[in-house]
Amino acid sequence: MRYPCQRWIRFAGFACCAVLILAAAGCSVSNGPPTGETRTTSKTVPLGQQKSVDIEIKMGAGELRVANGSSDLMNADFTYNVESWKPEVHYDATGDQGTLTIEQPSGPHGIHGRTRYEWDVRLNNHVPMEMDVNMGAGKANLNLAGLNLSNLSLNVGAGEADIDLDSAWQHDVNARIHGGVGKVTLHLPSDVGVRATVQGGLGAIHAKGFSKSGDSYTNSAYGKSKATVNIQVEGGLGEVNLMIGGGATI
Repeated sequence: MRYPCQRWIRFAGFACCAVLILAAAGCSVSNGPPTGETRTTSKTVPLGQQKSVDIEIKMGAGELRVANGSSDLMNADFTYNVESWKPEVHYDATGDQGTLTIEQPSGPHGIHGRTRYEWDVRLNNHVPMEMDVNMGAGKANLNLAGLNLSNLSLNVGAGEADIDLDSAWQHDVNARIHGGVGKVTLHLPSDVGVRATVQGGLGAIHAKGFSKSGDSYTNSAYGKSKATVNIQVEGGLGEVNLMIGGGATI
């Protein structure tokens, strides 16, 4: 995975893009790149011999869906109507370690009413992985329950994210979520210990079924289960929802 300073530099670029997107949306639907025919392309990355994989997802603006269930390392469908935004997929393997990168090409990412940009990414359930997701603006629906995930880093500049971590984890899971503006909803297990630390210039925090101590929220299984889900939420988010179960809603 990348060093923290690299992540912050990259996120700053996405956040600036998000501000420009919102400004464009408030001005006129004529702003943004020209749209054309809507098309869907598919991409498969075969399952190799690597013992662990880093997943890096970089989207300037759009709708992102991530789920489990692929027999390969990854199957994905990309729907778009701006030709220059065709997603780029790269897989590099060195020894036992692989790095899968999915990214929107560089350039202006202004969104207007006619723009369509959707990624539907399905990952293998069994390969140990860490995930780094950077979005400038839009919606992220991350159904990560069932993946062999150990670390998640999510940066969202503007928009909303719905993250499903409601799984019978057998190992610790660490998640760091940083938002600009918008809403984050986390679906969390009841039988696995959860500790969520929420900091920053946040708006409403809803945590039904959690106990609060300072800026930390814990469920009834915290300190009692084999594994723990550790979550750090920070930034200027308008709303944070911690939910026991429930599944993704976006």
